[in-house]
Amino acid sequence: MTSSNTSGLHHFDVIIAGTGAAGLSLAYAISQSEKLKDLQVLLVDKEQKGTNDRTWCFWEEGEGTFDDILHHVWDRAQFYGNNFEKELDLSPYRYKMIRSEDFYQKIIQTLTNQDNFTWVQEPIQEIKDQPDRASLTTKSGVTYTGQWLFNSTPFGSPSPNKEKYNYLLQHFKGYEITAHRPVFSPGLPTFMDFRVEQGDANDARFGYILPDNEQEALVEYTVFSPETWSQEAYEEELQGYLKRFVNLDPDEYTVRRVEFGVIPMTDQYFPPSQGKHVIQIGTFGGQTKASTGYTFQRIQKHTQRIMNQWEKKGTPLVKSSRWNRRFTFYDAVLLEVMQKEWVKSRDIFTRIFKRNPEIRVFRFLDDSTDFREEVALMNSMPYLPFLRAVASKLFKYTFR
Repeated sequence: MTSSNTSGLHHFDVIIAGTGAAGLSLAYAISQSEKLKDLQVLLVDKEQKGTNDRTWCFWEEGEGTFDDILHHVWDRAQFYGNNFEKELDLSPYRYKMIRSEDFYQKIIQTLTNQDNFTWVQEPIQEIKDQPDRASLTTKSGVTYTGQWLFNSTPFGSPSPNKEKYNYLLQHFKGYEITAHRPVFSPGLPTFMDFRVEQGDANDARFGYILPDNEQEALVEYTVFSPETWSQEAYEEELQGYLKRFVNLDPDEYTVRRVEFGVIPMTDQYFPPSQGKHVIQIGTFGGQTKASTGYTFQRIQKHTQRIMNQWEKKGTPLVKSSRWNRRFTFYDAVLLEVMQKEWVKSRDIFTRIFKRNPEIRVFRFLDDSTDFREEVALMNSMPYLPFLRAVASKLFKYTFR
């Protein structure tokens, strides 16, 4: 239900600031928990989610929470690198695709049918951690308090420190198209196509093809660089990709939907909480993988850790193990090499897939490898640029 309160002070057990993938995933998990499902939960966002504004793709082993709304699933994928191509066997993983419209609809319908979930559609003005609770104030001046506040918005996040940390943007534009003739292989998506012309320094480019059937697919053109482009530049490259690698001229397909997105890629540290009662989730909780931009599945794993801790120990505050933080350092080193262009991103990913079995690569990208596998993967990289990156990151972390 939607709150119509416009003044006064209102208390809830839980406040969720931001109703994107992270906020809604957590709200849904609470609604499904036998121990926590009766908590009074407030969800606050400046806009109501519901349109098909993005697509989430991720690899997952076995069954997942949102398998009932999967738009497509693949167990193989095609990779194109620098003078190298390979059809990837993803097992035991599967590459899964969810449309945001289906995700929003499933969760919003579930929560709307429960009286203990309240919705407020209004911009957030302030988030504070108090001695015994958290508070959120909206633009109209209404203040809400909660025992716990989960924040997926930029409020309270550290300012960018580009002297110490790397910053790149993963930005992309995609067409959801219907071709006028069969051109796609429904069972074989294209996962990173580096055959496209590469740019100058700090710039990596690749195509993506996620087919529904022989004539329908989501085709994306993706760039890693410090700055975004003009919309006209994306259009030119995307249409050029379709013409060169799919053999489709603009008059040979119909664009049903256009998708655009920007994902930050940074090794900057995002604190897991702001004090005792405000917990960070989503991208601003450090759940975007720095070296690839993948976020959705990391959000699901973070949500599960929060729920396990909350149900067993009565607190949702999660502490990551020091040993698992090595993956963050690996990402920082890889991002350093990519941003400094000591090795082209195209060549890095080519070497990774050329010199390692698929299962090792996807386990590494999923932060699931053991140290033996990590050493083997590191041995497939050029030594000097990566040793240089290790030294550079250690120096920055220590002295800046």
